Amino acid sequence: MSVETAGYAYWQNKPRFQLSADVDSQYVMYIIEKGACWYHFNNHEGVAKANDVLVVPPYTNFQRKMLLTMTFHFVRLTSDTDIPHSMIGNHHYSTSRFTENCSMLKKTNFSFHPRAQIVRNHIVNDFMITKIMTYFQSAPKNIRHRSQTITAAINLMHQDLTLSISKISSQVGLNAAYFSKTFKKVTGESPISFYTKIKLKKVQSLLITTDLSLTEIADTTGFNDSFYLSRVFSRYLNCSPSEFRKNHII
Repeated sequence: MSVETAGYAYWQNKPRFQLSADVDSQYVMYIIEKGACWYHFNNHEGVAKANDVLVVPPYTNFQRKMLLTMTFHFVRLTSDTDIPHSMIGNHHYSTSRFTENCSMLKKTNFSFHPRAQIVRNHIVNDFMITKIMTYFQSAPKNIRHRSQTITAAINLMHQDLTLSISKISSQVGLNAAYFSKTFKKVTGESPISFYTKIKLKKVQSLLITTDLSLTEIADTTGFNDSFYLSRVFSRYLNCSPSEFRKNHII
């Protein structure tokens, strides 16, 4: 994923928004240095305040109301792919790096110099990378705190790619509905999504390390057939299995 800025403005001590709601054709990022505002879009609602970065997807009715006079950076973004869902919404940055990035960013205000664009692109991507890195830093802690039941379920998923979710829930002693609810609470995603990603990692490995047909890979990794596998693979990886194999064999 590569994100670039398509528009930038720095607002100091802005007392109110001119529009209470609008729809932008591009991703929008609000980097807030001071003040606070209420916001609502899709299933996201809350208060964004100092050291928060709010990312709003395109073609979304973004409602907002100034609560405290704000100083913030407004950035329009373009991306070669969809920005990950985990980056949409409000994110808090409680580090000196946030302050340093804001300081560098505002120096580019009203500048059309190509180097100003490079700086903006770098800082926006830095916010994205910093957020993504928190996932990796927190992952061990999340694993340590998983319940034994969910840990057992995840182990089953890794050991056998052909199980159904109902079979897994049964083997760990939970009914399917309660299992799904508990699994999502612990891991942050549904068991189907989690299990599918485990399967797709194996699919990727088989595509580039073996000569197995897609039908054989589908059988090995628990997909109903090669057509279904191809559809799921394309949805998650934005390319077909054949394209992936062609582009990754060395």
